[in-house]
Amino acid sequence: MTAAPDPLELELLPETQNYRASRLQLWTELAQRHQEDRDRALQHGATPEQATKYANERMRGELAVFVWDLLPHAHRDAAALFFEKSPAGWIQAPEILLPLPLVPDVIARSYSKALWAQGINQLTREYAEDRARLEKHSMQVMESFFGSAAAAAVAVGNGLGAVGQGVGTAVGGVGEGIGALGRGLGAALQYLPLALAALGLGALGLGIAKMSSPRNDEK
Repeated sequence: MTAAPDPLELELLPETQNYRASRLQLWTELAQRHQEDRDRALQHGATPEQATKYANERMRGELAVFVWDLLPHAHRDAAALFFEKSPAGWIQAPEILLPLPLVPDVIARSYSKALWAQGINQLTREYAEDRARLEKHSMQVMESFFGSAAAAAVAVGNGLGAVGQGVGTAVGGVGEGIGALGRGLGAALQYLPLALAALGLGALGLGIAKMSSPRNDEK
């Protein structure tokens, strides 16, 4: 089995800085295009709400492709922090990430090589614009990141059809008891509530986490 790339070694490679610069430039361009689409809609008589909706729908697929392609290239601690801090509903509406520093923060700790989820096919815009396909892809990536503890959550989410519906007030308490993300991954269960919140399972997910045994989920 091929050993996982060492982030400390990758940090010193020229490819790392080149990759980060290219990702940051592309993210900036996507944000600019979103703003231009909104401005153009306003110029043609749309209300602010209509203009925002127009820009969101035009850019949603490309933004989803960008984020899901980036995450496996990020250090696992950076990805975990992203999952914790991202607002509810970002999977189905990635445009809500545009004004936030979350994606640039992930870029700052990303590398040209994928560090995890290597076996998952890259998301295409066609799939990103299809709700069911996007949910399937997001679950595959989440399961790859969170490990075996997420497998039950994936099955429950599929059965309930609750993915992407948002978690409301449940998100506010998700981070409680998680501990410092920068001190290592520890058990996969440690991050399970973050995955469930992002996927829209909310309070149900917290119940699953309590029922799961950490001893079965150690990395």
